[in-house]
Amino acid sequence: MEEAPKNGRHQQKNKNEQQLTASELRHYEADFDESDPKWKCWPERKHVQKVAFHASVATVVLAVLLLLLALLLLRPLFLRLSFVGLGVVLCAVSAMAFFANLAQNDFLFVPYLFVVWLLTILSFAFFFFLVPMFSVPDFWQNWVLVAFGIAQGRHSLSVVRLITVLSAAVSFASICLLTLFNFIMLRARNFAIAKRVAIKKGYKTHPTGENGERKQRKDETRRVRVMEMETSA
Repeated sequence: MEEAPKNGRHQQKNKNEQQLTASELRHYEADFDESDPKWKCWPERKHVQKVAFHASVATVVLAVLLLLLALLLLRPLFLRLSFVGLGVVLCAVSAMAFFANLAQNDFLFVPYLFVVWLLTILSFAFFFFLVPMFSVPDFWQNWVLVAFGIAQGRHSLSVVRLITVLSAAVSFASICLLTLFNFIMLRARNFAIAKRVAIKKGYKTHPTGENGERKQRKDETRRVRVMEMETSA
């Protein structure tokens, strides 16, 4: 008579351990394999984790370039402070993405994805309109006068064309680069979710690299920790 409740609780515990959220079900794989080709990115078909590390470091470099741009070219204080704040935010979310990739925590990828996505949308306005406007005095007024031949502007036609082409090129390059960074981090987040779901379901992953046995032990420890947290909840 006493064994029935225990067995019932044990079955309920196993049932709760097997339950997945809707988001986790989208990334569920019955035979998860870290060395699967779909988790590899260019260049040279490197694993998405390694590429994500490079992307986070490159984002920090981009943030430093934004800080230098704000200090050297922009004169209005509010715009300079805006670019400085943007650079600091980029450094912060890049650090979060770096540690998220290191600890395989998919939640820490979200701030990076949101900030870089927002910056991708605003980069055309930043680099094509605002930077020429505030770094070159009366640029757009002169652009209208010179381009349409209304009057002799403060800058010659060749200077106006050069600044316009450079601004458009920088805007296009920034959009492509930020889109690439976001794609890489999104793939890294999907990999982290798929790996977490595989550990949660109790499947043994297939580690890659020289430290495969150590990674497998860490995955087993993480699986036990997830089960204990769900049981206590």
